[in-house]
Amino acid sequence: SAEDDKFTKAITVTSEINRMKLLDHIIVGNDGIYSYYQNDKLREYREKVKNLIVKSEEICSNFAEYEGER
Repeated sequence: SAEDDKFTKAITVTSEINRMKLLDHIIVGNDGIYSYYQNDKLREYREKVKNLIVKSEEICSNFAEYEGER
């Protein structure tokens, strides 16, 4: 569900920021079991988060350089 996706994205962000590896998020429901890992969603979310972290580090670095020039 959309709520499960939102929660998985949030715990992916939290785990990446804290340098922890989230292995899977498994949903168990009346329709069966859904694994974010097996459906490659966890990798997709992790890559997006890593890219955002790299971009934010670049911005902070550029800002620090700019401030140093002042």
